[in-house]
Parts: sequence; structure tokens; C-alpha cells
Amino acid sequence: MKRSRPTRVAIVGGGCAAMAAAFELTHPRQRGRFAVTVYQLGWRLGGKGASGRGIANRIEEHGLHLWMGYYENAFRLMRECYAELGRDPRRCPIADWTQAFSPAHGNAVADRTPGGDWLPWLIDFSATPGQPGDRVDQYRAWTVRDYLIRTAGLARTLFRVIQLRTTGSTDETSSEEDDLKPPAIGAIMTRILRYGELLGFQAIVE
Repeated sequence: MKRSRPTRVAIVGGGCAAMAAAFELTHPRQRGRFAVTVYQLGWRLGGKGASGRGIANRIEEHGLHLWMGYYENAFRLMRECYAELGRDPRRCPIADWTQAFSPAHGNAVADRTPGGDWLPWLIDFSATPGQPGDRVDQYRAWTVRDYLIRTAGLARTLFRVIQLRTTGSTDETSSEEDDLKPPAIGAIMTRILRYGELLGFQAIVE
């Protein structure tokens, strides 16, 4: 049987979604069904997630540099990319996907208060079994109870941070300059107190 010519596909833009589409369309499982051409304005791929090396050979970026562990499809794609590259670890400092990502259970974002100060929200994500991008059928699927306990646990962490701020407690990561003024604390507490029932709900569910 004569094989038909591959379908020609044009992808406009070289952002993350475009690269994911190009990777899937040219995957060996497609058996050469598609001939893909990516059209990108400029020489750098990646779109809002693009990165490069600065004058100090340090990676500089303007996109998302934090990947949550539940980005299963994104991690699966990255793992497949690195496996297909087959880089020599003796010659390349980032030969495997595990060298491209550093696990971090703690995270923080900053919120501007009505008084003009910055309030850091500190969250601790406890580790779960396996690695990001593993086949989901390898592990027990989460139940509604699991999700509720997880959500309430995050809320408890949030309130612990607020408590540290309001009581004036300090640690290695805080300073006297970071302490918020009482009016700002009151405004923040007013905004989040509506979620307070989650703490009691966690105890009920457990």
C-alpha cells in the first residue's frame, strides 16, 4: 500500500502551547503523519515562558518559574522531551528532567495591603507519593475527603502566618521592618475570616 504524504501543519507562534502541540504532532507514535513548521517572530522560542542566559551566564526569564506538582501533563511532556534528547550527563549539566527542576515544598506570594505594606503569604505543600508526571493510575485516586482535608490544611497554614504577624512573633525569615501595622492586619483578617469555618470543618472531616 502506497503511503500518503504527511499532512502539513503550520503553527503560528513559539509559545508553550505551540511547542506542546509541535511535540505531540511529531511524536514517534504519530508515525510521521504530520510535517510541522513553527513560525516564530524573532529567534527565541518559549513565548511568555522564554528564558536565556545573561552576561553572568545566569538564567534570566520573564515567565512562570514555579511549577506546581499537580501539573501532570506539563511534567509528563518535559520528561518525554528529556528522555528523547538523551543528553550525555558527562557533557551537559542539565541532562535529565530531575536536574531541570528543584523540589520546593514552601512557597510565598506577596499581597499589597490597604495601608500600602506588603504581606507575604507563606504556604507549605506537603509531599505526596511519586513524582510529578507519573502515571496517575499508579496511585490511589484522591477522594473528596482527601481534597477537603488538604484544602483545610492549607487554610490552617494561612492562619498560622496571620497569627505570627499579629502576635509580633519573629523568626529567621522576618524582621521588625516586615511587621504590619494594626489597621492593615485588621483589614487582612476581615478579608479572610469568611474562610475560618474551614478549620473546624477539617476536624469534622478527620
